[in-house]
Amino acid sequence: MAIKKKAIILELDGMRPDMLQEARAPRIKGLGDEGAFSLDALTESVTSSGSAWTSLLTGVHTARHRVFGCDSTWRDWGFESFFLRAKGCVPGIRTIARCNWAPIIEEIFEKEALDVGSVGSDAEVTARIAEDVRGGRGDLHFVQLDDVDAAGHAHGYDSPEYRMSIEAIDAQVGEVLDAVKSRPAEEDWMVWVISDHGGRGRDHGRPSPEEMTIALVLSSARLKGRGRLNAPGGRFPGSWIRHPRCAPIWGFPGALRGRGAAGRRGR
Repeated sequence: MAIKKKAIILELDGMRPDMLQEARAPRIKGLGDEGAFSLDALTESVTSSGSAWTSLLTGVHTARHRVFGCDSTWRDWGFESFFLRAKGCVPGIRTIARCNWAPIIEEIFEKEALDVGSVGSDAEVTARIAEDVRGGRGDLHFVQLDDVDAAGHAHGYDSPEYRMSIEAIDAQVGEVLDAVKSRPAEEDWMVWVISDHGGRGRDHGRPSPEEMTIALVLSSARLKGRGRLNAPGGRFPGSWIRHPRCAPIWGFPGALRGRGAAGRRGR
């Protein structure tokens, strides 16, 4: 039986929410206007891609999964990605990941978690995932685009060039959203847009507000018109996939809700 619930997670590496607000980004902002959003979500205090993506995909913080920075040597694999958990909970689910940053495919996802995984430039990633969606090839999709972070490193995370890179990536997000809109009406889609970290000066990795504050945008039929998200304590964590306010909108079976790999080992 075909799976009607679909999800796509668009990871925009290094995107600061304050600079998103300054940029002309109608597709990302429009998605938030249609659904729900936060402009002051928090990533991990180690503001590196390895730590942040592992937290987002497993639903546990750095101290538990033990990926500090971009080195997965001491990773506790007992904390599974929710893509792998979906494989165990949803019979027949098809998973796809298209990324610019190769370690997400090679080191963060488990081999068994993905049916399809590939690495390419932002343009290549965008074209491939749009084709996947239009062709109905997957049910749970992960997309990572890197050019915004590259612009931050090259020119500064508050530079005109950085803002222009957000505007360029907004058009690529639009290509993916157009593919989602082309799908049959009976499919129930949920779309995330989220970043792993921000940046300060031309770098990141420290626990400053500019580096830790990220944007979170969610859109689905269940979230229509929800508006700005308010979390207990005021801010959503980077491991928000297990957050009690986010769990009910996930939509897959209860075994996926509220936990990364509950009951597994970890410190």
